Amino acid sequence: MKNKLLLGITLVALPLTLAACGSNEKSNANGSSSAKTTMNVKKTVMSKTGEIVGSYNSKDKKVLGATLPGKKVMFTVPKTKGDTTHLHFAFMHAASGSKGWYFAPNSETGIALNNKSMKNGSTKNITNEIGLFEAPDKNTVKKVTKDSGKLKYENIDKYMSASVKEKNGKYIITIENNSKNDYKTPFSSGVWKVTSESKKSFDQKPSAALSTLATMGHREDLFSVAKSSK
Repeated sequence: MKNKLLLGITLVALPLTLAACGSNEKSNANGSSSAKTTMNVKKTVMSKTGEIVGSYNSKDKKVLGATLPGKKVMFTVPKTKGDTTHLHFAFMHAASGSKGWYFAPNSETGIALNNKSMKNGSTKNITNEIGLFEAPDKNTVKKVTKDSGKLKYENIDKYMSASVKEKNGKYIITIENNSKNDYKTPFSSGVWKVTSESKKSFDQKPSAALSTLATMGHREDLFSVAKSSK
């Protein structure tokens, strides 16, 4: 009698055990258990690179896409995902020659454009967020802070005025060359990049490509570096 009772309890318990196991497997398959819902999400960084090309080409083709004093250059960049688009760029102060002066954002993380505040055709003046740097060789990037012989340094508004306008989900950057007298200089063609990540980029990192742009105004190598950099 005792053996029959124990056998009955065992047979009753067995379906319950199997049901519990089935429930467990279903939970895992649907990813609803706590063990399955824990995961590490890698942040996606969005970036895009392009070129800044003015309207002036010299007859000998040694100068291509420059912006002369009194002229403007415009380029359009996409917004990146997230709240802020970080704008980087570099183009040569052409009168500096081998001294390698070039224009770029003051901040090594670029010019921050807030996707939430810059909407509905709003315009932002970014002139004071641009600086003058020098890259005379592949190992050097530093800010220009004083004259260099006959080459004159002043606040950035002596060379240009710059603004960003939001339109149709993109940013239109306009840079006007208003340099004259002691500060008169053409601007070379250049390179831009936008990224969702706040970090140092090609416009502040020493490289042979950046020095080539800063001393000769040739953008091709720097464009390749900007495209390949993270």
